[in-house]
Formats: sequence, structure tokens, C-alpha cells
Amino acid sequence: MTEEEWVTGSSKSGMLAFLEKTGGASERKLRLVGVAACRQIWPLMVDERCRQAVEASEQHAENLISQVALDLSSAAAEEAYEDASVEPETEDHNTAAIVAHAASYATSPNLGISVLDDALWAILEVSPEGTEGASLSQANLLRDIFGNPFRSVTLAPQWRTSTVVAIAQQMYESRDFSAMPILADALQDAGCDNDDILTHCRDANGVHVRGCWVIDLILGKE
Repeated sequence: MTEEEWVTGSSKSGMLAFLEKTGGASERKLRLVGVAACRQIWPLMVDERCRQAVEASEQHAENLISQVALDLSSAAAEEAYEDASVEPETEDHNTAAIVAHAASYATSPNLGISVLDDALWAILEVSPEGTEGASLSQANLLRDIFGNPFRSVTLAPQWRTSTVVAIAQQMYESRDFSAMPILADALQDAGCDNDDILTHCRDANGVHVRGCWVIDLILGKE
């Protein structure tokens, strides 16, 4: 994969393969990709067991629940998949089965790149955006969470002012990233002159989710 393909392409499988090859994907970030992708089809995730599994996966990524609690939630999502699979083959039941399949894979206790890729493929099947639109959306999630692996970006300690940290923390906790341009201004006021960081914050068409690489840099998360 080239840098241009990473920055502009929509091949989420190619991007994941590149991350696997370079060893640039922590379990936390992979888990947050799965969570964000599942939230893109949240209205279709009508089985509460699936939603609880997604929320549990996010909590586990933040070290808020135990491995045992994650195991139980993911197993419940797998049961939801099995239940939906034995229902009559109608469009609604097929969608429910695919959604539950995606949730159980995305929240797997042994989540790795290949398992996440399977979950993302399942989400593509039911995405209201259609396959092409959903593929680009998933690639954008990967770009937001992993940044550009072809470039190493560091955050100077003096840029991490109390204002910068407070804005980043508020967005992280609320999952409302509408203040990204304000964060860019605060970073610039602190002396930040890194174009990659500032452009990511100010991109009007950018996607931002929990795990965003800029926010993680500021908050010291990996």
C-alpha cells in the first residue's frame, strides 16, 4: 500500500492488512474501530444484546470492565446471531442475523485484524449507505483512528496546555467532536505548527470518533 492509497482510498481490507504488516494497530484502537463501525448501523441493531456487547467492548478498550464481563457480553451477541439465524428467511430476519454477526465479531474477546475485517464486511452488507459509501466511511474511520502511518507525528509537551487537554477530554467523553476546529485554535495558540494535526482538526469533511489519533495524542492514549 502506498501513502496515497492510504490517504485517499476506500480499501479498508488493504488498510488493515498494512497495519497488520507494520504492527501499527493496538487492540484498543482495533476495538474502537469496531465500536465506531457498529454505531454507524446503530438503528439496525435492535437486539439489546448486540448493543450491550458494543458498549462493553468500548468499556473494555478503556479498561473499565474485566475480560470476563466482555466475554459474557460478546457471547450474548453470538447468541443473538444464532437466534436470528434460525428465524424464517425474511429480509428483516436476514438483516438482524447479519447485524448480530457483525456485533459478535466486532466485540470478540480475541479481536484481531482478521476478525475485525470480518465484522466490517458484515456491516457493509446492511449499511444504508450502500457498499461503496460504507467502504469509504470505514476507511475514514481507520484514517481518523490510526492517522497516517507513513508519517510520524509527535505532540510537543508545551502544546498540551490545560485548555487543549480540557477540550480534548470533553470531546472524548461526550463523543461529540464538533469542537475540533476550536481545538485546532487552542493548539495553535499553544504554538502548534504541525500541519497534519491542524488540518485533521479543521477538515470540514473529516470523521472523528473515540480513538481519533489527535485526541489520543493529547490525552496520552495508545
